[in-house]
Amino acid sequence: MELPASFKEFARQRAFVPLATEPAVPALVSRDRHSPFSYFLVALRAGVRYEERDEWGISHFLEHVLMRGTERYPTLYDLTRHVEGLGGQTAAYSTRDLTAYWVKVPSDSGPVALEVLEEILFHPSLDPKYIEAEREIIIHERQRESTNYSVYTANAIESLLLEPNPMSRHPVGEDEVLATFDAQRLRRYLERTYRRQNMVLVACGNLEDGLIERINSFLAQAPSGPPPKPANFLVESQYPDGSVIIKRSPFPQQVFISLGWRFPILSFKDLLTWRVINTLLGAGYTSLLNGQLRERSSLTYLCQTAMNAYDGMGIFKLHMAMHARDLPQAMLLVEEIIDSLAQGELAPEIFQEAVMRHAAGTVSRWENGLERVRLGGHLLAREGEIFDLQAYLEGLEGVSKERASQLVNRWLQPADRLVFICTGASEVEKMFPQTYII
Repeated sequence: MELPASFKEFARQRAFVPLATEPAVPALVSRDRHSPFSYFLVALRAGVRYEERDEWGISHFLEHVLMRGTERYPTLYDLTRHVEGLGGQTAAYSTRDLTAYWVKVPSDSGPVALEVLEEILFHPSLDPKYIEAEREIIIHERQRESTNYSVYTANAIESLLLEPNPMSRHPVGEDEVLATFDAQRLRRYLERTYRRQNMVLVACGNLEDGLIERINSFLAQAPSGPPPKPANFLVESQYPDGSVIIKRSPFPQQVFISLGWRFPILSFKDLLTWRVINTLLGAGYTSLLNGQLRERSSLTYLCQTAMNAYDGMGIFKLHMAMHARDLPQAMLLVEEIIDSLAQGELAPEIFQEAVMRHAAGTVSRWENGLERVRLGGHLLAREGEIFDLQAYLEGLEGVSKERASQLVNRWLQPADRLVFICTGASEVEKMFPQTYII
């Protein structure tokens, strides 16, 4: 199908361009002279993918601590006020395989953004009192997630699907390991991980001319050394495909359920096809699952899907929340909808609308400067590749309903899925023949 020419022209005008830095670090810029802001992001290959058993959670822990204060800005308040007082923002986040720090500033304040990133990454205070404070905060963060059953089930199914890869561990870590992290240990990990050879820099928006000299000065602060290698051990996998795991909750009427599948991604076109499948099934009110389960049948009050890719492996998740009495009918409808797609029974125009929705969603993310540096930074850090939105859109035009049906028919079978449920309804346990209670 043909996507709007305006999408492609928008992508062409705001494309990423490699930036030649000295010292050499992978860097991209995307200029937009009409933007009132500039956005800077530094991403590092970190996270549970690279953590040994006795380091579980250290990447996420360090990210928290680095934001608590630096040599020049001794508290989080001082640090954020320096940026927010100008009308900007700064924050950080961690995933299973990277850590990123970003700053958004008005368009004439690029040097301030780089100064703040320099302080956070290369001159942190690692004050013991903040290390202890963040240790408690992270413990509460995990406890808060464990009582939000919607979030808990969605995260649990992803971890199960990634086993036995070390990336299957939750990025937050566990109490016994977190208790061993002190300033000295964090400093060693910082020096081993926050190196030029392990980072990328992405900037977009209304960037000042001559900013390259300030970027070079920033990068020169980073130590040099080999990047970390992925952790090389297996996480024990307790549940085979087809398993149903139930975590009992105190709510006898509610069911929070996540279904998950894993599959290989053999080509870029298949990656795009899976992303369209995700949009088709669970993104937006016109998706197949939302339309049937929520709007027409009123069986669920939450119904959403997600698709992620890790090192050539994809995972597809469906998360729903509903009354326990509606679970049997909802499960039947899910299987019917997926089977109908697998058998090629979907009307071509419905599939083309899903392609359009995914393309429009990607363009909308690109329009947001913060999302643009995230898209560019994540791909550059993970794959060493430049995100080319124009090529991405052209690739979407070649995605076919026939290939989508083949992929769904091969990989989204009931026998191949994992199911994770949080509920206090005893009748749910009787629905599934192979159930593990935790």
